[in-house]
Amino acid sequence: APVVTITEDANNDGVISKAELNGEIDVRVGLPAGAVAGDTLVITNGTTPQTITLTAAQITAGFVTTTFANPG
Repeated sequence: APVVTITEDANNDGVISKAELNGEIDVRVGLPAGAVAGDTLVITNGTTPQTITLTAAQITAGFVTTTFANPG
């Protein structure tokens, strides 16, 4: 399964503090073994889904990054 990391959470405590939040919320999704270019990945913040079609470069990197708007 993909592994989601909210990179905005600098100390990785599961909470994004005001000090950590600067603009949009940055997300990194590690790709699972077997992912291939052309596969689609749907990432959501609970209200806004983003569909990403994986590229060869993303497969090589092993992850994709995206952002979500700051809800605050």
